[in-house]
Amino acid sequence: MTIKQGWSNLSCIRKIILNAKKELIISSPYIKLSKKMIEEFSKIVSLNIEIDIITLKQNVNIFKNFKGLNVYSLEDLHAKYYMNENEILITSQNYYKKNDSNRVFELGIYYQKGDTDFIEIQKRLLSSHKSHVFNSELQIPVKFNKC
Repeated sequence: MTIKQGWSNLSCIRKIILNAKKELIISSPYIKLSKKMIEEFSKIVSLNIEIDIITLKQNVNIFKNFKGLNVYSLEDLHAKYYMNENEILITSQNYYKKNDSNRVFELGIYYQKGDTDFIEIQKRLLSSHKSHVFNSELQIPVKFNKC
């Protein structure tokens, strides 16, 4: 387990996305992607891995041009976590491009496979994620299917 501070959270988020080989889960209420982030995200989408994104309804259309995603809108979403099969980041950082006007201090806890609590944290996050996506009354699924 490692504590991430400041913009190292965004670097860690991007690393988790690019390292995904089987699955990727993104939970972020606010999403704003830079051109570089769009290119990186396009690369991972082309691998045809399972990708779930939970965000606020206002952000769903950001992903309309990406095929093969499961994009869900969850009213009152505040949780921010990013997970692939080997890494987890639980953080205060939204999936939001870095800019000079956004000088907010961010803090996160990063886990890697092999860390003492990784399996337990992964299991609990997946359970919470599935609960929010599939069982919540607040959930509005917007699914973009693979072609």
